[in-house]
Amino acid sequence: MWPIVVLFLGVPCGVAIPQKAPVHCHESRGKDLAKHRGIYKLGHMNKLPFPMSDINAYVLINLTLADPFTETWMKLYGYMLKKNLALIHSFPKTNTKEFTKISDYEGVYHFFIKQQQNEEMVIYSVFCVV
Repeated sequence: MWPIVVLFLGVPCGVAIPQKAPVHCHESRGKDLAKHRGIYKLGHMNKLPFPMSDINAYVLINLTLADPFTETWMKLYGYMLKKNLALIHSFPKTNTKEFTKISDYEGVYHFFIKQQQNEEMVIYSVFCVV
């Protein structure tokens, strides 16, 4: 009896943990893994006690925006950075006095909490994630 040979040409490789990946996907998974290891590797900066990514920030942002799994989260992160920058600039305009008691610090805390609960921020995050 002749052995049955199954050709997996054109059968897509889905998302799976390595132990459960179909045999026909092992080669393409290996190539993809080698490619990503070349992109996302750790580098080193002098006088810093921890490793840093060895990738340019702009390249990383573009890679993240091109990936459908991370695109939404990068957009939300960018929005959060813009929102925080606006808060940094707007807070000193509303609170010009020097902090002398604990309630002054509580006021800062409540200012930032109110800004995070701002309807615009909540609506934007809901539409981005969907």
